[in-house]
Amino acid sequence: MVLEVTAQGIVAFGLAVGLLVMVGTMDIKTRKVSNDIMAIAIAIGSLTGIVTGHLLDQAFLHLIAFIVTLLLVIPLFYKGAIGGADTKTVMLLAVISPGFEFGQYSDPIFEGILGVLVPLLVMFVMGSIYSKKKVSTDSRRTPLIPFLFIGYLIVQLLVLF
Repeated sequence: MVLEVTAQGIVAFGLAVGLLVMVGTMDIKTRKVSNDIMAIAIAIGSLTGIVTGHLLDQAFLHLIAFIVTLLLVIPLFYKGAIGGADTKTVMLLAVISPGFEFGQYSDPIFEGILGVLVPLLVMFVMGSIYSKKKVSTDSRRTPLIPFLFIGYLIVQLLVLF
């Protein structure tokens, strides 16, 4: 993998971080994110990807990440393992920033799969640890989007290794 910083990558990373902070905060506070917010976020992400060229220049990577996301999160949603906001946020990442933003990897299939699997794995592991360790009497679902955000940051840091 080669370190490569581009304007497209910076914009995609910044947008992904901003949106993950916003929806993660909503997830912590209310345990839900409205469909209107997610629709606006996907529209902004898609439009930004088209304007910067990120979506078109890396169309195959986006397609792979989106297909892998659908194959993984839809069954998890129907089994009740994740909520609607979690599902939509993972899909949002596949649209905005599906892989390494500051690196160039030779295999977009592997990058697309890794870009989805690592954040999901971190989300589940950390969410499980959090739900077992919390001492609160709060019976609401564990907020998973903040852990998805940590997983996304780990993917971006993998470029350094």
